[in-house]
Amino acid sequence: MAKSKTWLWLVLCLFFFLPGQAMAQSSVGFSDHKGHWAENTIQEFVDMDITQGYPDGTFRPNGLITRAEFLTLVVKTFDLPIGNSAVTFPDVQSSDWFYAVAGAAKAAGIVQGDERGNFSPHRPVSRAEMVTMVRRAAGESLVLSGQRRSFPDVPVGSWMEEPIVHAVQAGLVSGYQDGLFYPQQQATRAEAATVLIKTLDNLESPHFLSDQKELLDVVFAFENAGIEEINRQDYSLLQSVRHTVGLARQTTLFQGQELKKQAESTQARFLIDPIKQEAKVLEQSTLTAKVLYSYSYGITLQGPGFEESGTITEEVYYYLRKQNGDWKIYKMEESS
Repeated sequence: MAKSKTWLWLVLCLFFFLPGQAMAQSSVGFSDHKGHWAENTIQEFVDMDITQGYPDGTFRPNGLITRAEFLTLVVKTFDLPIGNSAVTFPDVQSSDWFYAVAGAAKAAGIVQGDERGNFSPHRPVSRAEMVTMVRRAAGESLVLSGQRRSFPDVPVGSWMEEPIVHAVQAGLVSGYQDGLFYPQQQATRAEAATVLIKTLDNLESPHFLSDQKELLDVVFAFENAGIEEINRQDYSLLQSVRHTVGLARQTTLFQGQELKKQAESTQARFLIDPIKQEAKVLEQSTLTAKVLYSYSYGITLQGPGFEESGTITEEVYYYLRKQNGDWKIYKMEESS
């Protein structure tokens, strides 16, 4: 019986009491972003599956980012459709890794090219170019709640003036202590991630409820798929994973692996009986959302010569974002 209690405690902790610990085990970290001023933003950016960093395990937050690299992040952040749009930039070839991204961005009106029609994909993106791309991608959904502010080094009537003014109004960027904006200064990877995350946080909420049902359906589908898989001892959790990206995907796979290890070592079977399932949308924009999921589950553990039952009542926050036109869960968080 002691063995069954240890097993039950482990499973309950893994799936219900300590989801934060499971996420910590599966979260992608970098060797060079701890203690950086943009650490939390960078981690959120990675958790959302917008970027993966470099193969050597670094993010290089203070490194520069090219126009092609930044545009790729913009397209992924705003979930722009990548199709077969024609690319008319003379310096972008069909063999370039960013060719489809450039086509999608051009079709969406995010980039237009210089006076020669070039995109200059390998040139580091400037602060002015960065906020201009983001402003165009956000469109009318960007909430401009702050005061208008002008900068002496931002030419009046120039292509960069309005995007910079709007970006400052929305709280995406700010000027420097000397009152200047430094529009031609090259942006860093940390600044790029910060601007994009702040943009997602400053998009209008939709004025319709049909999307809310879609959000709730995703959360319920994720939970119920997991229950069905665990009840039939399918610890791959592949049906659950279909509703996830980023950190939530890694967390779900990690939980399944741990559950399988314990099931094999104890020869036990875990059964879940959903007693109560409720969810409500707490926050929503056109691209991100936060849902509170409340539940009570009856839990039964069956093994050789023992059976143990209990009830779990908890609340979990689900964070979702649009990917390829569908809502996906990218992070789970304990409610307290």
